[in-house]
Amino acid sequence: MIAMKPQKGFTLIELVIVIIILGILAVIAAPKFINVSKEARIATLNGLAGTFRSSVQLIHAKAQIRNLVNLSGYQDLDYNGSPITIRYGYFAYHPSFSRAAADVALILDVDLENDWDSTFEPGGTVGAHRSRISPKGLNDVTNIGVITQIGRCYVEYVLPTAVGASPTFNVNEDC
Repeated sequence: MIAMKPQKGFTLIELVIVIIILGILAVIAAPKFINVSKEARIATLNGLAGTFRSSVQLIHAKAQIRNLVNLSGYQDLDYNGSPITIRYGYFAYHPSFSRAAADVALILDVDLENDWDSTFEPGGTVGAHRSRISPKGLNDVTNIGVITQIGRCYVEYVLPTAVGASPTFNVNEDC
C-alpha cells in the first residue's frame, strides 16, 4: 500500500473565509482612518492659526516699542533679521505677491512652496487685504492673486483697516 503524504496548505474555503474577514475589517477600519486624517488636518490648521496669531501679536509688540502702531502707511519692521511689512502696527502684505508670500513663510516658519497653498486678495499698490493658507493639494490654486481659489480647509488672515483695529483670523474646517 502506498502511504499518502499529509497535505500542506489551505483549502479554497479557508482562503475565502479569510478574504471575507479581511474585507469586513477593511470596511470597518477605513472610515475611522479617513476621519483621523480629517481631524489631523483640522488640528494642523488650528496650530497654524495659533502660530499666525502669536506671530502677529509679537510683531505688534515690536511695532509698539518702535512707536509704529498709529501709522496708516506701510512700514518695514525687522523680524528675526529680515524686513517684513506692517500697517497699523500689525503684519501686512507687501504689494509684491512674492514678497508677501516670503513674509508669511518667514513669520509662520513654514514651507509655502511645498507644504501649503496660499492666496492673497489683491489690494492694488497697497498690498493684499487678506490671505488664505491651506494644506497643499486640497484646493486647485493656479493664481496666487485669486483668494477664492482656496475655498475650503484654510486659515484666513484679515488685516485691520484702521488705526486701533485688530486683525481677524478665520479657520475653515471643511477638510
